[in-house]
Order: sequence, then structure tokens, then C-alpha cells
Amino acid sequence: GERVGSAGILLSWNTPPNPNGRIISYIVKYKEVCPWMQTVYTEVRAKPDSLEVLLTNLNPGTTYEIK
Repeated sequence: GERVGSAGILLSWNTPPNPNGRIISYIVKYKEVCPWMQTVYTEVRAKPDSLEVLLTNLNPGTTYEIK
């Protein structure tokens, strides 16, 4: 990813070489990594012709798990 300001990151990816059918969207899930509290994933969908997504409103200095 590429940092965008202090509270955002631009994620990009490549099209799968052998997709299992037609791609209808990409789903990116992310959450804060917090050892003392369970956090939930936020889900962002990207259109099938898009190869990037901008995650915003992130907390500076915080570790995130992205999948």
C-alpha cells in the first residue's frame, strides 16, 4: 500500500492470473490489531474493473490487519 496523508492508505493489487469465474467485485476487510480488545472488520468493496481502494479514517500509529 501507499500512504495517503496521516490517516489513509491506497491499496492496490493485480488481477488474478486464473480467476474462478467472472469477478463481480473485490472485497477488502480491515481492522485494528488490539491485544486487549476484540475488534471487528470493516468491509470495503471495489468494482471489478478497479485494482485499488483507498482506506481512510485510519488512526495514525495504529497497526491494522488487512485481508
